[in-house]
Amino acid sequence: MRHDEHGYYNGAADDEVAAGTRLGIDIWAGRGIVGRAVLIDLPRHLDSIGRPQLDHLGAETFPVGLLGDALVAQGTRREHGDVVLIRTGWLGVNLEASDPFAGGLRCAGLLQSHETLAWLWDTQVSLIAADNAAVESFPPGPASELHA
Repeated sequence: MRHDEHGYYNGAADDEVAAGTRLGIDIWAGRGIVGRAVLIDLPRHLDSIGRPQLDHLGAETFPVGLLGDALVAQGTRREHGDVVLIRTGWLGVNLEASDPFAGGLRCAGLLQSHETLAWLWDTQVSLIAADNAAVESFPPGPASELHA
C-alpha cells in the first residue's frame, strides 16, 4: 500500500511498483528468505491456560503481550532478527465453518497499536507472518489505535 505522503516502502518509485520490479512477494520468493524462525503456537498456549480460542469470525484482537506469554510458556527464547511465525488457528476455523466468509473476510490477529509497533521494533523482528489473513485483526477492531 502506498502512503499518501511518504510513498512506497524503501523509496520504491510508482513506476517500479506498477511494473512489478519491486516490492512484490514474488521477488522475495525468487531468492528465498533465510533466517532463524520462531513459531508462536497460540492455540496450544490458550488451551494450556484454559482460555477460549481466538474468535476469528468475530475478528478478535489480542495484544502483543499474548505472544510474549506464549513464548515464555513454550520455553522459546527470542533473538534479534528472528522470523516470527504465529499460529492462530484461523485456517482450521474456516475449514470447519459452513460459510466462513458470509460476513466478509474476518480474522483474529494482533491489535493495531503503538505497543505492537514498539515490540516489533524493540525485538528487531526481521519478518512476521501468521496463518491468518493479515497478521493483525481484520477488519481492525474498535480498540485499534491505528484504525483509520
